Amino acid sequence: MLRTLRDAGEYMQALPRAKLKQPEWEIAAETLLAAVEGSGPLMFAEIAMRKALNAGKPAPEPTPRGKAAKK
Repeated sequence: MLRTLRDAGEYMQALPRAKLKQPEWEIAAETLLAAVEGSGPLMFAEIAMRKALNAGKPAPEPTPRGKAAKK
């Protein structure tokens, strides 16, 4: 689980170079660095990391909503 910017940075440093060359990881690295330097929003880094971590995985199927009970 990545809780801090340092956790995210260390996780990325442990990745193989080929994976870091993928566009989603390049964006994650850029936004993470901007957040660390204070020149970019932390939320952008979080979103980019989530997208990079979930790249290539199928989207979860939506759960059906139950009908509301009538009063």
